[in-house]
Amino acid sequence: ESLKFWRKAFSRKIGADKFEKSYAYNIRHSYGQEGKRTDYTPNNCMRIIRATAGNGEYHSCPFKQWGESQLRAVLRKKKVAATSLEEIVQLTKGFHFGIACQKYFIATHGGNPHEELVNQVGNHPNQYFDQSWQYFQQKKEAKEAASDSKKSSKEAKSTVEDTKANKVEA
Repeated sequence: ESLKFWRKAFSRKIGADKFEKSYAYNIRHSYGQEGKRTDYTPNNCMRIIRATAGNGEYHSCPFKQWGESQLRAVLRKKKVAATSLEEIVQLTKGFHFGIACQKYFIATHGGNPHEELVNQVGNHPNQYFDQSWQYFQQKKEAKEAASDSKKSSKEAKSTVEDTKANKVEA
């Protein structure tokens, strides 16, 4: 599954043969399917921040990697409020990438700190994903519950109206 994802992602930059020769083995190796068959732990945020991405590589922390103008453009595109945008930019200027990530999470997840979710953000990319998924699942469930409540209310109102109509006919 992961190999399919990376093959598709890389196909924009390199051909299928080059991908197979240069990348496929390493991906299979990372998942314990080649070599000594060890399942490696993914890098945490500090390790990603400390690493330097080469020219044309995109596996670094965006808060570290992007310049101010690119960061501002992306934050605007993601509709981050101006005050949050400035706070995030200032944090990245001060090399507080993990906190900038947390502030971005808050800004893109309803503006509420959601402390139980935010505490895990900024430590590991997988945790960011997990917390974001959890937030949107909770939001979806709340919306569905509200929708069900409206349906029940409408059905009850309809039943009352039907009962009144039946009494009038009798």
